[in-house]
Amino acid sequence: ALKAQINPHFLFNTLNSISATLRRNPEQAREMIAKLSGMMRYALDGADRDLVPLRDEIDFTRRYLDLEHHRFSDRLEATVNVQADDDTLDTPVPPMVLQPLVENALRHGIAPSEEGGTVTVEVTTENERIEVRVEDTGVGPGDENPLSASENSTGLANTSTRLQHTYGPDAALHTAENAPTGFRVRFSIPKDGTA
Repeated sequence: ALKAQINPHFLFNTLNSISATLRRNPEQAREMIAKLSGMMRYALDGADRDLVPLRDEIDFTRRYLDLEHHRFSDRLEATVNVQADDDTLDTPVPPMVLQPLVENALRHGIAPSEEGGTVTVEVTTENERIEVRVEDTGVGPGDENPLSASENSTGLANTSTRLQHTYGPDAALHTAENAPTGFRVRFSIPKDGTA
């Protein structure tokens, strides 16, 4: 039920970006369609699986950010920094666990900012745990609790619940303001993928 509630808004935004690109650059529009197709296949396949390798989630996130870069153009700078070995990248994680965090950064941080900003995804290991952090330099979290299950933050609330259901309470999302501007969300899971 939690997976079903996570409905990526990027589909509509990407289709609009493809439509806008079609006349001026048909080849780029075709590439975007192929990337979107691969992403949708991954999302649909993930609905049938409880866990996927972390590396697949990272690859999906890179493709997602690449497509979003077409929409935001020079208003978005995105970085995915992975400092982990192959065993760590094989760790099973819930499917579509990173995408809501990145979508939140884009939708609530970068999109409302006239200047745009930076989204950084970092995956590192420390003390037999995998640390995942997504931060942006956008407008910041505002007054609402980012982890409340409101209309604007269902993705974060559900992701936190899914992580806790899979790995226990230590895997819950933690949020903070990002200095000097923006928002940061992070979680930590066991390197062996067990609770």
